[in-house]
Amino acid sequence: TWEKVEEIIQTIHNEYEDNKAKYIECIILLYYNGFAKAEEIVNLTEDMIDFKSKSVRLPGRTMQLSDRCFELLTFVHSLTSLEGWRGDYSVVAWQDKYFKYIIRPKEEAAFNDRPAEEIANLINRRILTDVKKKFGVEINYRMLYLLGFYDYMVKQKGESRTKELILAVRSPAETEDLIKLARDYGVVAENVTHLKRILRPFI
Repeated sequence: TWEKVEEIIQTIHNEYEDNKAKYIECIILLYYNGFAKAEEIVNLTEDMIDFKSKSVRLPGRTMQLSDRCFELLTFVHSLTSLEGWRGDYSVVAWQDKYFKYIIRPKEEAAFNDRPAEEIANLINRRILTDVKKKFGVEINYRMLYLLGFYDYMVKQKGESRTKELILAVRSPAETEDLIKLARDYGVVAENVTHLKRILRPFI
């Protein structure tokens, strides 16, 4: 639930230095707000962001960021260094893209030469290492993304209708409704049965 995510974010702020806590919270909120995978964050450029409406245009869809998510995204972009136990870390962009990464200063020179998959792993490692392993909570980027979609459905249709759409069996009207919501949000699902199955844990 979103309440559980809020608890996790609070724990992050209790445990980590302020700027690092904001950095991790930013990644969590980017997934919850509609980024489906790390590669989409990696490839985000400034011209894809509408600073007035706080929205992001990705190929095939536009996502609306929450005020907090937008605030943290621009905050991370403004960072240049981060305090660490053994000296400061550098916070740098990769190939002039918008999001920034926490690395050792000695890694800076070759950072742009690293492949996109490696950069994507840096993002997900923050959730895996700094949250899941550190606090023993079951959390990953896909779960956050799907929770964001589920909560979007509830906002659009109400909780009881959302449950109906997910639990409906062989109902063309419900299927059509669910497919439209998924398409509007940008969810790519192999089939409707699979989509219902992955959304069921949120009910």
